Amino acid sequence: MGLREILWAEWVAFYKDLTRRKSLIVSFIVYPYILTLLFIIMGLAVGGLTSFGQRFHVSAITFFLTMSYLMLTLLIGADMIMQRPSSDMWAGTLPYILASPAPRVLRYLAVALPMLAPFIVQGIVCLTPVYVYYYGVEGSVLALLVVFLSVLAGLFMVPIAMVIMGLAYMVSEEGWRIINIARPLLLILLGVYYPRYLLPLVFRVATMIIPSSSLVEIIQYMLINNLTMSLASVLLGIATASFILLLPIGSKTVARWEEGLRFKGVKEY
Repeated sequence: MGLREILWAEWVAFYKDLTRRKSLIVSFIVYPYILTLLFIIMGLAVGGLTSFGQRFHVSAITFFLTMSYLMLTLLIGADMIMQRPSSDMWAGTLPYILASPAPRVLRYLAVALPMLAPFIVQGIVCLTPVYVYYYGVEGSVLALLVVFLSVLAGLFMVPIAMVIMGLAYMVSEEGWRIINIARPLLLILLGVYYPRYLLPLVFRVATMIIPSSSLVEIIQYMLINNLTMSLASVLLGIATASFILLLPIGSKTVARWEEGLRFKGVKEY
C-alpha cells in the first residue's frame, strides 16, 4: 500500500467528518481572530499596541494574527498524530493499523496532509485583508508566502510528533496525559508567541532540532521586513536537514512502541 492509497483513505475520512460538522468550517475562519483578540486584550492591560510595535518592530495585530494562524497550523497535524493511538484504540482499528504493511512514515504523513489542506484557504482568507491593510498591495504576496511556510511548518511537525507519540505511549498506556503536558512545552520551544529573533542565540540554536522552529523564525523575520535571501536559505536548510534527520528517528520510535504493543496485546493496552 503506497502513499496515494493511504492518503485517499485519510482524506475521505477527514472530509466526510468536516462536511458533516458544518461548525468546523466556521471555526477554521474565526479561530485566528478570536485568539488574536484574546492576546490583544491581554496586551492592552500591560502595555498597549504602540509599545509592542516600538519594542518588536511589528504591529501587534499582524504579529498575533499570524502567530495564531501558525499555532493552529502547527498543532493540527501533530496533534492528530500524537492522539492517534487513543482514537484508534477506541475505534477498534488499532489491530489493523499494527498489521498494516504500509511504511510508518507514509502512514503518518498521510494523517497530517488532509488536515493541513483547509489551512491554505484559512490563511488566505484570514491573513490577506490584514496584510493588505498594513503592507499595501505587497501584503497579498506576503500572505501567500506566510501561508506556504506555515503549511510546510505543519508538515515538518510530523517527525517530532512521531517521536513524542512513540515515547509517550512507551512510558505509559495513558500516553495522552504526557502529550497534554508536552504540547504547550513544544509551542514554547517553537517560539510561536514571541519573536525568536530577540532570543539568546544559544536557545535559538538548541531549538533548531525541531524543524518547524526555523520556519517560524523565517515568518517572523518576514513580518518585520528584515529577511535576507542568505538568512532564509540557511534557516530553510536547517529546517529541511532536521526534518530528514528526525524522520528515521520518529519511525524507529513508533516501531519500538508497536513492538511492545504486539508483545503485550492490544486488549491489555
